[in-house]
Amino acid sequence: MNNKAKKLIYNIIPIAILLVVLIIVGASPIKSNESGDFNNGGAAEITDRLLIVRNLNVGDADSALIQHNDEIGIIDTGLEDSYDEIVEKIEQTGVKDISFMILTHYDKDHIGSALRIVKNYNVETIFIPNYVSKKKLYAPLMDYIGDLPNVQKLSENTTYKWNDVNIEIIVAQDDSYLEDEKNADNNESLVCLMSYGVNRLLFTGDIEKDRIEDLIDSGINLSCDWIKIPHHGKDRKQALDLVAYTTPEYAVISTSAEVTEAVDTANALTNAGVKTYGTANGEVITVANGITVSSEYADLCEDNYINERYDLE
Repeated sequence: MNNKAKKLIYNIIPIAILLVVLIIVGASPIKSNESGDFNNGGAAEITDRLLIVRNLNVGDADSALIQHNDEIGIIDTGLEDSYDEIVEKIEQTGVKDISFMILTHYDKDHIGSALRIVKNYNVETIFIPNYVSKKKLYAPLMDYIGDLPNVQKLSENTTYKWNDVNIEIIVAQDDSYLEDEKNADNNESLVCLMSYGVNRLLFTGDIEKDRIEDLIDSGINLSCDWIKIPHHGKDRKQALDLVAYTTPEYAVISTSAEVTEAVDTANALTNAGVKTYGTANGEVITVANGITVSSEYADLCEDNYINERYDLE
């Protein structure tokens, strides 16, 4: 069955399921509060039932805050000076503990604020790739978290169940990546496929040409509705190859305005029919309700954004 056929089935089956749920729980299973203010932590009854991903505006770096069922998780932590931005978004959720932290690899633009976050918040589970990095921030991070019981050093693919969300964490299978000193960390990135209902969101770290080719050749089903483009959109051809394989409707590029290659990649993705957003233009918010997915810039996600997007009123 090809990807288009699968997506057609994905769009039909959940509608029937939703109708059954509506009959069981009543005509209005999800209600908003008066403000419906998404950015300021409102619409609590709604956000409890949605999967919300915030790709933060942290420059040429990566950090995504995920919220579901009054719990939060984080994938990558930007640069060292990204800490205040990340903490501001955490505090907006009103949640005190972090359910999980996934550090895709050990470059400074992905683990920059990890140590401070771990020191200042209770992080229930930390997932990291099991390889030794020569990068500057690796040693101090490992000195602090290396032997903690809540740290999982992944050498094999792992599925983490978080409430109604399944996160399949895919590790690098080829030890030869480590022989390429320039690209070793990038290609060792943990790839995370997050599933909620029939929605599928793919986080790709900084994987580059060899790892992308290996993923495609592996035949792993990575079809998705949404993708975080790898390596900040700097590798246009590889990004297009991966998108052709995964067939997303939405794409997010985490980068800064100075990365001109990302603009070329974004334009190419848009021309290919993928709705593409860049954090260089501001924080990007993606909302999944188990049936449909949509992304928008945070400064447009005000008032009744969620209600209108999902016709919940």
